[in-house]
Amino acid sequence: VYQEQVMQIAVRMAGYAMAEADDLRHAMGKKKRDRVGAHREKFIRGCVDNGYPELLGKELFNLIEPFADYGFPAAHACAYGYIAYQTAYLKANYPVEYMSAILTSVRDDKDRKPFYLNACRLMSIEVLPPDVNESEQDFAPVSSGEPKIRYGLSAVRNVGSGAVQQIIEARRAKGTFTGYADYCRKVEPSVLTKKVLESLIYAGAFDSFGYRRRGLVENQDKVSVPIAAERKAEAAGQFSLFGGGEQAANEIDEGVITSDEFDQRTLLRLEKEVLGQFVTDHPLLGVKDRLAALADMEIAETEGLGDGDLVTVAGIVASVSRRYTKKGEPYAQFRLEDLAGGVTIVVFPGQYESVQHLLEHDSILLVKGRADRRGRGEELQLRAVEISEPDLGEGGRPNPPAGLLVIDLTAQSCTSSVIGTLKELLGAHKGSTPVQVRFHSSSGVRPFDVGTFRVEPGAGLLSELRVLLGTEAVRIAPLEREGVVVIPQPSGVPTPTG
Repeated sequence: VYQEQVMQIAVRMAGYAMAEADDLRHAMGKKKRDRVGAHREKFIRGCVDNGYPELLGKELFNLIEPFADYGFPAAHACAYGYIAYQTAYLKANYPVEYMSAILTSVRDDKDRKPFYLNACRLMSIEVLPPDVNESEQDFAPVSSGEPKIRYGLSAVRNVGSGAVQQIIEARRAKGTFTGYADYCRKVEPSVLTKKVLESLIYAGAFDSFGYRRRGLVENQDKVSVPIAAERKAEAAGQFSLFGGGEQAANEIDEGVITSDEFDQRTLLRLEKEVLGQFVTDHPLLGVKDRLAALADMEIAETEGLGDGDLVTVAGIVASVSRRYTKKGEPYAQFRLEDLAGGVTIVVFPGQYESVQHLLEHDSILLVKGRADRRGRGEELQLRAVEISEPDLGEGGRPNPPAGLLVIDLTAQSCTSSVIGTLKELLGAHKGSTPVQVRFHSSSGVRPFDVGTFRVEPGAGLLSELRVLLGTEAVRIAPLEREGVVVIPQPSGVPTPTG
């Protein structure tokens, strides 16, 4: 249904003038639910006045009203459909090139970039950290032909576009860099500032030379400072009488850069500070299955929540802000991030004291909260209801599955087409969580045989199942309450209908 059709319905059935119908269209186009709702009584009364049953008028308006959330003209639908076809073709046939372009388009968006980085993981496309020898300005496919994308140098914080351009031009004009000292000799001295060099080191841009990031960052000035001074002296015509400057620099390079390295947690934290995201690894990768079983959805999916909706999400604390109310009561706001997105959590004074010890940078938390959009337009926050540390098992590894994926079928949903799609979805998300499919009828609830599956119950699978079967038909239940059932085909349970 398009906006033009809604206008025609309003004119023909409810007796609207075209100007009135256009006002209804405009309210829909601007997603003004209150303005659309104001037309309800007028629309129903108009239908009755034109000889249509009141019930029909109400049913029609109930169909029209949701378009205030997302309705657009036929011309837009055609244009969007054409673009969707083009992008689907590119993603299917040129996935690495397509995802490189997508990542470049969101490189400065802290909310959208993790979603697409996670999409690359799901597509088996490896995203590599920046490299002074391989990176271009933006995200780009790796020339090896393997499904890999290299971070662009422009994504490194504190490295401006001018510095990026100078690095790339030096590499093209003077050849690839053979080491840190060679890099310092080939690029312009203006690029050899401490802030730029440290940011490149933290981002991993010199990793391919074999240096450890801590060893290099703690000793980089012992190499870069004398070389930069020598470069400036040469530019001023102050040449050494004895020469040998280049050899000395090479000796410095080999002699003072140690093999010390940061612990993994510090390395990843520094990497995220300059890139905005974890790249070489992610603290949640080893526990994502466990967290997926405990959470209702991925954080990126919370954008679809209505005001006041209750949801449980899991992730890592990216930042914490501790504040005071006007009455002097302490409270906090913190950002919780998972592999695909992030959300702001508000902890009010009444809860703060009992959970403040949990609100630490890099802590992994399970948060139950209510969606809150008041006063912020479309921006979503969650008002914390419960905050806890999930049991991640010994050594941070996930415990055996804590839940059972329960799927409920009815006579209406139990068709051959639905069962076929259900099997495809379960087979495509292999994991450790057992699945129980149940058939509901007037005689009770019985197990239903679709085969034996164990799945990874991530938000992607749960969303697809809920679209297929309905929100209430899919849930994660504790194993100890439901029990794990090996499902035979019971007698008396109907086979799927066509």
